[in-house]
Amino acid sequence: MRDQIRAAGLPVRLVDLSTSGGHSGAEIPAHQIAAFHPRGSAGVFTGDRGKSVAGMTEAFARWMQRQDGVMGVLSAGGSGGTAIVSPAMRTLPVGVPKLIVSTVASGEVAKYVGAADITMMHSVADVQGLNVITEEVLSNAAQAMIGMVTARRSAPRGRQRNRRWR
Repeated sequence: MRDQIRAAGLPVRLVDLSTSGGHSGAEIPAHQIAAFHPRGSAGVFTGDRGKSVAGMTEAFARWMQRQDGVMGVLSAGGSGGTAIVSPAMRTLPVGVPKLIVSTVASGEVAKYVGAADITMMHSVADVQGLNVITEEVLSNAAQAMIGMVTARRSAPRGRQRNRRWR
């Protein structure tokens, strides 16, 4: 997804929100996000999945609050990843593209979307690895984000007046 967005000429940063503490090669590693938790990395990398997800959720929301010029947020994951990104997405202004590709999109998503304009796309298969299904779905998500961001960037100024960049 990152490569497709970058190939379209849009700036993009890959953020690792994993709770394992391992290195992924993302531009923004998980330990850098975890540092935004009030207790630092100790509040995220706890060894307990529930506490780690809750900790990363808080850390990511705090990190997002400090980001300027966010043009869109795209996420792919299961229930844990969706739980981590959705609170931060809900704080972004209406109109800033927010897209979650997730296994939970086929069910009740109100607790993730809330009153925000978050778009949910069903991943069809587990997002853990790439296969013919996930490659197609993730490519579609990247193209959707490219379209939304490009349209928003080229919109007349009047339609953009409700922007509140962070």
